[in-house]
This record gives sequence, structure tokens and C-alpha cells, in this order.
Amino acid sequence: MMRVPSRAAMDWLATAAVLLAVTPVMGQDAASGAPEDIMTTTASDGLSPLAPVCAQPPALPPEGAPLEPPSVSTPPATEACPAPPPPPVRPPAPDVFSSVALPVGATSLSLRWMQVRAMGLGEGEGASVYILSRARQQEVADQIWMINDWVNQRVAYVADAGPDQWAAAPETLLTGKGDCEDMAIAKMALLKALGVPEEEMFLLVVRDVYRKIDHAVLAVRRPEGMLILDSRTNRILRAEQVSAYRPTFAYSGPFAWTYGYRFGGASGGGLTSLGQPRR
Repeated sequence: MMRVPSRAAMDWLATAAVLLAVTPVMGQDAASGAPEDIMTTTASDGLSPLAPVCAQPPALPPEGAPLEPPSVSTPPATEACPAPPPPPVRPPAPDVFSSVALPVGATSLSLRWMQVRAMGLGEGEGASVYILSRARQQEVADQIWMINDWVNQRVAYVADAGPDQWAAAPETLLTGKGDCEDMAIAKMALLKALGVPEEEMFLLVVRDVYRKIDHAVLAVRRPEGMLILDSRTNRILRAEQVSAYRPTFAYSGPFAWTYGYRFGGASGGGLTSLGQPRR
């Protein structure tokens, strides 16, 4: 059963809150007269000796114990807990292949994406030390070309034997095998390790309208346009040069998009969804 504080307990907490608000942060060592930083903890707390302690309201005394004003002999820490980091900002929509990207909270493939994204490059960095060291000496445009070429040559295409699975970059780079989305994910992790901002890269799940199969590529936003890194070719094309793909989903960081295309001409009309991938 939940314990409901009594009126006296509430008054006690109010008094404690006032003391928290007015007590100085710094105390004074009684023996030396030197300032004593009361914002620190000891190593016995399991924390860093210099770690600040966020101010916390005192706990209620045990039930039945007398309520007394909080002691001020040891002033409590009054540093506010650090503010949480600002939420990430959704990148500009990755409009590609004459389609319109529509922001969504999640898709049917979002869980797979979040799992492989959380792995990052990880242990795969050991298998890619050579290409990373070479690429770090190049401009971004050359880095993109080098990573696309290296992954396409190093990773053998192996289709999933059963239901479609997404492999994180470490697995793909260490085993040297994977399918289209595995390669795209590995390229994204490698480029991120080289300093390409995550919000400028997009994993695109597409439909190959000629072969009638699903596919995946990596898109990188650059000043010259959206560049497409494809496991089927070492050529890097701008999105407007690619006509075989119709996008279904896009992923970048914690964000997702689905796609639609315009109908009705420039005078009006609207958008229609491109539907779900056949997976």
C-alpha cells in the first residue's frame, strides 16, 4: 500500500526545501579554516572523488519517528542536477528518386535499424584499420568513394537463407559477407568513424522496379546533391541519375521516413504512399 505523508511530514519537507535553497554551497573546514567543497563525494560512495552531488530533498523519517527540523550542521549540496542533453534535431527530408520523404515516428523495420545502429563500428574497426588510416588522409569526397569501393570488394554478397536479417557493421566486416543492407550499414559506420556526420547519411530501403525485388543503399548528403552508394556498383551517382529505385523507407540516427509521390500536377493534387517493402 502506498504511504501517504502526513501533514506534519509535508511541513517537514517544506522546511527542508527552504534550507536547501538558502544554504551556501561552500563550507569551511573546522580544523584548517580552509574552504571545504561539500559538492564532492568520497571514493567509498563508488563515485569519482570529485563528482558533484545533485541536490535531493531529504527522505521522510521512518514511520512513527519524531519529526525534527533538518540538521544544518552539514550543509546539503545545492548544485542542480545537469540538464538532460537537447533532443536530436531531425535532418532535412531525404527526398530522392523523384519521391517525397514523409517523417514518421517508426516503421515496420525501425527495430532492426535501432539494433544495428546501436552497435556502431565496434569490433569491426579492427578489420578496417587499413582503409580507415588511408581514408583519413583524404578529402570527404574521396573518403566516400574509397569506403564504397572497399566494402563492395571486401564483403561478399550472401543473401539471407531465411527471413531477412540485418547485420550490424562489426558482423559484416569481421565475417566478410552480407547482403545489400548489411553493406550499406557497414559503409555508414565506416564513414561516421571518418567524421561524416550521422545526420548527413541515410539508409534507404528501396524497391527495384525493374528486377521487382527489394534493395537497400546508402545515401550521403553533399553540397553537390544526394550521393548513392550501392553494393551493385562502384560508381557513385547522384540520386537524380538513378531511375531504377523507388524508395520505401529511410533511416538516419533516431529518425525514420516513409515515402510518397506527387500526383495531380503543379496546380494541385497531393501525395500518396509508396507502401510497404515486401519483406
